[in-house]
Amino acid sequence: YWLGREVLQCVRAGLLCYEESEDQIKRRLWAMYPRGEWRNPRLLILPMMDRKLAHLPLFAKRQGELVATGIWKEIVERIGEFGPVFAGFDPAQKMAALDLDKDNTDAQFLATHMSEIAVTMKTAVVTTHHMRKGGLEDEVPEQVRETIRGASAMVDGMRLAHAMWTRKTRDAERLIEQLALPCNPDDIVRDVVVKKNLCGIDMSMRTFMRERSGVFSDITERAEKGVVRRKDAVPELDVLKDVRDFLRREANVGNYYTRRKLVEEAGLEGRIKCGKDRLKDYLTEWLGAGTLRLIDHPKSR
Repeated sequence: YWLGREVLQCVRAGLLCYEESEDQIKRRLWAMYPRGEWRNPRLLILPMMDRKLAHLPLFAKRQGELVATGIWKEIVERIGEFGPVFAGFDPAQKMAALDLDKDNTDAQFLATHMSEIAVTMKTAVVTTHHMRKGGLEDEVPEQVRETIRGASAMVDGMRLAHAMWTRKTRDAERLIEQLALPCNPDDIVRDVVVKKNLCGIDMSMRTFMRERSGVFSDITERAEKGVVRRKDAVPELDVLKDVRDFLRREANVGNYYTRRKLVEEAGLEGRIKCGKDRLKDYLTEWLGAGTLRLIDHPKSR
């Protein structure tokens, strides 16, 4: 299954790369598939830089007219020879000498040609594009769609638009601490389909962690629950018992919301495996469940 749809046929996959060399591509493939599964005669990779073709676009504007170049026509002929294929073009801005950022006509020209080979040659076509950096304030699909860089036709002209972006550093750091994830903040990625013209496509917001190999692991369920899963972490019930006993011994409960105070005063050195924010979450959860309760300080009576 891919994007919620069943893959019914094994076909050839072709990838045109305008930004990376063959060595860079192979390093990534070896990292993801260390046993060499990617070395398959059905996978065709064309690094345009190594072929000295990166400066030759598939689409261009000549004397004010939008045209498909000879390279594009050759690619279409090859697709016709191979039969049904999965074709990837990376990235859109490099393969088209058009103003995709501002001109809807240019963006629609690109989208129309992609749709044309998809329909006439039964080809699955995917192209990549960038999102605006620093433009995402609220992680809701409507705003995510607006942060895809370029003219609106870059999204409107495609059958499906799938967005991926890194979380804010502060949010990512907190999630890494909560789940004890072996990664950096820029490895926490959000993902959502922001436009679709197909039925059965999952449009829910997902959270992924990029592993060292480059493969993305779906951690949505864990991220939503915020459960600590570190092997050497003290079980939550044990943390609860120690914190509860400590709070019972103290007169001023409100002063001991910090991790440092709990470690120093309650003798929890080496046992608390969560940070201040997660500890606050524990206390909020226990107060809500009635495991802990707040009482007035004697001096306030």
